[in-house]
Amino acid sequence: MLSSAQLVALTTDQAAKLTTDQVKALTVTQIAKLETADLAKLGTSHIQALSTASVAALTADQFKSLASNQLNALTSSQVKALTTDQVIGLSTDQAAALTTDQVKALAVSSVAAMGSNQINAMTTSQVGALTAAQLKGLTTDTLAAMGTTQVAALTTGQVASLTVASVGAMTST
Repeated sequence: MLSSAQLVALTTDQAAKLTTDQVKALTVTQIAKLETADLAKLGTSHIQALSTASVAALTADQFKSLASNQLNALTSSQVKALTTDQVIGLSTDQAAALTTDQVKALAVSSVAAMGSNQINAMTTSQVGALTAAQLKGLTTDTLAAMGTTQVAALTTGQVASLTVASVGAMTST
């Protein structure tokens, strides 16, 4: 197993050559010290090998450095472990890259913290995957800022779960 000092000393090319077992063996502390360039070089199988605690330990900058294919590799359990800061830090491209299963797995508090630009970047399938609890967590300002494509993607059940004020906020734009 690599020590923290050895891990930090790795070049980006060396980090890219870590095996899945080596990544799996990294501690939460080591993962938090991994340079963003090194993290960006890890393959999707490496990302899936991270424990939920390791995923939660990624800094916002580390998480922001993940490419779409790495983000897509996150399991539902890993997505459930994401912190609000990590989700807030998603670029619009990263928000749009989430799978529908990943959207469903996001914590209500994380979805509630998302900006309207992130919600508007979501595909119609992603918006349709939002749970009633996730939708209820969105502020009326965020709901009001939803684009017509996103509002049209809401199911009858999703709309029925919203308060009158929330529905009114969406229709007033």
